[in-house]
Amino acid sequence: MPSSVKQMLAEANAAVPRVPPAEARALMSRGDVLIVDVRDPSEVQASGKIKGAVNVSRGMLEFRADPDSPYHDAAFRLRHGLQCRRLQGAGRGRAGD
Repeated sequence: MPSSVKQMLAEANAAVPRVPPAEARALMSRGDVLIVDVRDPSEVQASGKIKGAVNVSRGMLEFRADPDSPYHDAAFRLRHGLQCRRLQGAGRGRAGD
């Protein structure tokens, strides 16, 4: 079990692969990829978000993704499974947990 925030972040970063910007653009151009920005709304408002991304605070991610949740977001309807990756230099690594 991690004993510090630094350790927790290192473990999360190791578990969730990074996606370089060029690869992210290629994935998004396919049209069947959902980019989820897990930053808090205030962070998104301050720095903007990727066009087409869905902003869901990290604390609400499971609720938005669960089709049985009253907070479900239809954008999360899965067609081909789920992959968690982290845009290089953006967001939080814990989104893949």
